[in-house]
Amino acid sequence: MLWLLGVAAFFLFFVYDACERRPHRTWMSFLFPAGCLLFLVAVIGQLAPFSPSLPPPGVRLLFGLLGMGAFFLLIKALFFSFPKEEGYTRTGEKRPVFTGGQYRFCRHPGVWWMALLLFCLGPSMGLPLWTAALYSMLNLFLALFEDRMIFPRVLTGYEAYRRTTPFLFPKWRELCVSRKK
Repeated sequence: MLWLLGVAAFFLFFVYDACERRPHRTWMSFLFPAGCLLFLVAVIGQLAPFSPSLPPPGVRLLFGLLGMGAFFLLIKALFFSFPKEEGYTRTGEKRPVFTGGQYRFCRHPGVWWMALLLFCLGPSMGLPLWTAALYSMLNLFLALFEDRMIFPRVLTGYEAYRRTTPFLFPKWRELCVSRKK
């Protein structure tokens, strides 16, 4: 039943984002960190690192390292890619859209990193794959909600950014050009 805590965490993320649309609802800014904590408890609580059904140690190590990379990229995308004061601290206020770093390739890179992390936790630490799929889908729905309903209202320049930057699938040409720089 711990998986329900993860679902509750996404509910808090949705409510937090909905409150972003109204400047006078900033008292609810605690919902995002509360959702993060709830999600962390849900995922850690479902891990079964000593399960006999896990793959051999070498496979576990490979997925563990890949998952660690995804974790660091997720944290970077969510918390360190844009100036702190323009992220989660000025809730309810209009702020400029950030188009650099990972966000120049697609508008929601965190969706990829969270999915990769969750699916790596299956073979490396025993997270049920159906849970990884459920949370990845909820995260995708959250990104769609933010992209259509929230960010155009709270981020200045988001409509122009939306016209030039893909939702999830980066343009291969763009990736190749940035590698050459």
